[in-house]
Amino acid sequence: MCNKGGDIIKKFISIGMSVILIVLVFCGCTDNNKELIAKYKAKIENSEITYPLYERLSDEEKELYLQMCARIENHSEDDIKLGAFKTKEEGEAAIKRVHEILVELAYEQPQYFWVNTNTCLTNNVKIFGEYYATVKMVYIMDQDERAEKQVVFDKRVNEILDAANSKEQLFDKVLYIYDEIMADTVYDHEVLELEKPPALKLNAYGCLVGGSTVCSGYSMAFNFLMQKLGLESGVEFNSYDIYLEFEDRHVWNYCKLDGDYYYFDLTWDDTLFEDEMYDPYIEYSHLYFAISKDELLKSNDTILNDVPTPYCDGTKYNYYIYKNQNVSKYSFDAVKPIILEQSNNKYIELRFDDAEQTLKAEDELMTKGYIYIILKNKKDIRYVISDSGLHMYIFFD
Repeated sequence: MCNKGGDIIKKFISIGMSVILIVLVFCGCTDNNKELIAKYKAKIENSEITYPLYERLSDEEKELYLQMCARIENHSEDDIKLGAFKTKEEGEAAIKRVHEILVELAYEQPQYFWVNTNTCLTNNVKIFGEYYATVKMVYIMDQDERAEKQVVFDKRVNEILDAANSKEQLFDKVLYIYDEIMADTVYDHEVLELEKPPALKLNAYGCLVGGSTVCSGYSMAFNFLMQKLGLESGVEFNSYDIYLEFEDRHVWNYCKLDGDYYYFDLTWDDTLFEDEMYDPYIEYSHLYFAISKDELLKSNDTILNDVPTPYCDGTKYNYYIYKNQNVSKYSFDAVKPIILEQSNNKYIELRFDDAEQTLKAEDELMTKGYIYIILKNKKDIRYVISDSGLHMYIFFD
């Protein structure tokens, strides 16, 4: 899955494919699953938290979503019977759509770390002139191992939530979770090289317990914890095509805070400064914490809204605005107190409302050397500007 790879100049280019829309014909479910299906339908449809991927499904697809929840809870290996189709292609299209819904479910129900969302056991057999398609979910572990890992997973989730809920302000709750995930997780670049990546590396367990994941794990973990905080949250994909080359796929989060929507991208913030020259200074950044779509577009060449998401245009909880590290219009007097406030830190962060203001700051502070008027006792002052052109990081020895 895509990451920024430590190269602050690198651009992420997304590739998309439209979703295949088909009518799925299900053959019902077993009595064993009916009670759980009813339970999950009530949970999802009566919850104060929205499940946007579920809500956009057709009635038939919602039924499938709920069947999957029931089967996963039961660790059931029963086939999901999709019905009879006139052509082989129709059966294959139905199977593909089922797999897509399983991926949707994985992001909205990240607690299901024991199911493999990257693969399904499928069958599309011709019998008496019709094609009968079935899908069976694949589990990463048996039920005993699942029970053991569940204890560890729940303990870690509760630790993070208890610490977050001890904060008074909403901003501090969300920031704690954001930082805690990044502090205890590394992006596993080797996963990109594997034909069949370890499934636990791709989900919330790999992120929160294993400490090693890719963008899917970051996004699932953050989404799950935002849900636990009682916040409306979800994910956005650069492409909905689950068969796209693994390294070309990317997913990030959005969340509703006090009535406004914001984007969050832990993957890029945790990998942006992996270059050795930044290691002594920055463990992770906040360039993608509570940003608007306009700002995200400045550093992400293409965003494909394959999955409809709310328009993110909030500003109040942007990290730099909330922390008073933002400058609307550059002037030496405007940046001086912000720089002095951070002068005892390992580095200094500034955000500007537009790239033109950043260039003015670069010219006066760095090219003309005005930064040494503010940081009189600092040596070897260096800086870097973000892809979006809105942020300046200042380093010194």
